[in-house]
Amino acid sequence: MKTWWNYVGLIVMAIIVPFIIGLIPTFEFNGKIFGGGPIRQYIVNHIATYLPPSTANELIAQFMNGTTQDEIILYLPIAFNISAITLIIAFCFGTVLIEINNFIKNSIYKSERQKAKGAK
Repeated sequence: MKTWWNYVGLIVMAIIVPFIIGLIPTFEFNGKIFGGGPIRQYIVNHIATYLPPSTANELIAQFMNGTTQDEIILYLPIAFNISAITLIIAFCFGTVLIEINNFIKNSIYKSERQKAKGAK
């Protein structure tokens, strides 16, 4: 029988990954920039499209004029929301896995019991 203790890593990853993605340092590789800065900028710009124009302009201006620490501070509430969404998805996925696995185990157990009862 599977329980949530078997999938604790799934839950931890669902919570931590959105934070880690935006907090990794920015680095250059083969002339291209990778890491947290471009990811934070993409996510803040993407979220700004859903905000009213004045709020979106203020958010983008704060992001573009801020230091790395300011970028991270603006990214953290967004990462928290993304983390909550991924946690819900992981919970649904984990629940389905647990239910299917336990159904199969119970079916096997019941068939073995019926087989043992019939063998007498």
